[in-house]
Amino acid sequence: MGGGEILLILVAVLVLFGADKLPEFARGLAKGLREVKKATDEIKAEITRHSNEVVGEIKDIGKQAISGADDLKNLVEDPMKKITEPPKGINKEPKSNYPG
Repeated sequence: MGGGEILLILVAVLVLFGADKLPEFARGLAKGLREVKKATDEIKAEITRHSNEVVGEIKDIGKQAISGADDLKNLVEDPMKKITEPPKGINKEPKSNYPG
């Protein structure tokens, strides 16, 4: 809106409502704007709070997934170690019973 349009609107309001009602009209408009701003701030705060909760839950799920992957990796690696390593108590090279 340009300056001329705003001036025209103010003159129309002045003619329609009179000089006595203009301050009351301005107070009502200001009060309405404050309420809209307050409601907007409350909505922003609510969205921020919920998004922080969702981010926290996602981080927790990620940590659980990493922990589960590590557990699975350990389960797979342990049996493989048992296969590649000789059992305890068995020497790699057989002892010779023959002298010399």
